[in-house]
Amino acid sequence: MGIYEGHYNLDTLLSVIEKRNERKQANQEASYKAKQDASKSLNSGLPRLLEKVKNTITTDGSSINDAVIDTLTPQVRGNPEAQLQLIEIDSQNEQNKYDLGNYKGQIENAYNFIKGFEPDSLEFDDPTTQSSVVMTDPSKIADYKWKNMTVQDIKDFELFSDGFFSTMYEDPFAEQPKANKFVNSYAHGGMRDMDIINKMEAIKKEFETAAFSMLENGIIDQHELMYIKTGNKSALDTAQKKNMNDSKSAAESIISSMNSIKSYQKTMLNTVGKENWSTGEFDISDWSTIEEGTRRNIAKVHMAKDPDVYLDEQHAVDDFASKLMGMSYADVYELWDSEIAFLKLALEKEQNKYYKWGGTELTVGGSSDKTLDVEKKRLQSIINKQNN
Repeated sequence: MGIYEGHYNLDTLLSVIEKRNERKQANQEASYKAKQDASKSLNSGLPRLLEKVKNTITTDGSSINDAVIDTLTPQVRGNPEAQLQLIEIDSQNEQNKYDLGNYKGQIENAYNFIKGFEPDSLEFDDPTTQSSVVMTDPSKIADYKWKNMTVQDIKDFELFSDGFFSTMYEDPFAEQPKANKFVNSYAHGGMRDMDIINKMEAIKKEFETAAFSMLENGIIDQHELMYIKTGNKSALDTAQKKNMNDSKSAAESIISSMNSIKSYQKTMLNTVGKENWSTGEFDISDWSTIEEGTRRNIAKVHMAKDPDVYLDEQHAVDDFASKLMGMSYADVYELWDSEIAFLKLALEKEQNKYYKWGGTELTVGGSSDKTLDVEKKRLQSIINKQNN
């Protein structure tokens, strides 16, 4: 009897070995398939993880990303595709943490700037009293701050705000810039980031208006403060053009009035006889020959000088005419001289106003007093000789 006689024959033994090999191969195939399925699942899932990392907007979210990456690192060994993807994810996560830190830093710096820009009180040395002054009135603090603003202050703010807004928006110079993904996710000092951004936008408009103002004459004037504090550059531009045009028109009208009076004085010198110059009574009907515009300008000068005396321009015109009654020609001539002096003051006021709004001198034409003075001196010389 052979060695397997009574136990197994050869066919049975071979069948057992074959089945055992089949199970082993099946297990290997199943294991390989499982690994392949796991790799495919990992490879297909990593792009979703990348998007999640890109959209992370908080520090806690970044910490979770760190933990997930650490967990996946050993799982991608032997999977080149997954390894490359995880390297990209890790790089994106690090960049995201840097951007988030930069965003928070900009928000915190802006918060500190706002608090310094709008202090609860302001202490400074008053040169008029040689003592320290503390302001607590917000309106007075704002006025003092803008009136003492320098070009360097504006340049420093522009540099700071450019860095701030380039972080807050993906394209800060676009017509409608898209906000950074971190916006509305952070708060500092009791202020939401969006409130800080809005406040910086308002301050930026104020500085832009201040810069526009300083282009004209190098300083910020009292009349410009309202437009600066509201950040209304367009309104300041409109007001500037209107006031400059008004002052130029008023100055030209005043010059015309002065020339009209001088022309009338010259007519008086040439037509009134020397025998009537000092003793003859002024003909009040001559008042009507003065140009209407000149009479109105004289009225405006008197109304500006004594605003509580006159009801309107006509009242001032009639009052001036009444003063002429009973006066000698010499007295009327001197009165006209005084009116020219008043008109010169009014002209100077308009020239100052023009410069204040435009930063340039207002040049207006006029006539010389030299010829008129010669005529007057000649007549006065004749009268003096007769009196002697």
